[in-house]
Amino acid sequence: MKIQICAIGRMRDIPEAKLANNYLERFNRIGSNFGLGPVKTLETEDKKSGGPTSEGRLLKNLIPTGSLTC
Repeated sequence: MKIQICAIGRMRDIPEAKLANNYLERFNRIGSNFGLGPVKTLETEDKKSGGPTSEGRLLKNLIPTGSLTC
């Protein structure tokens, strides 16, 4: 099963980004034993600052066709 994380904004070189990358690396290593992964992260920016409606459209465009969302 492929897992993708779609997000508004970009993780830059901050402590939280290092923590998230560490978690994703561990998940990819362990998840493969269960048929999960690798995790792919898709990020986009809301350059026009259109608010939640605009962000929703951007996220919807990131989701690959036929994906299960939750």
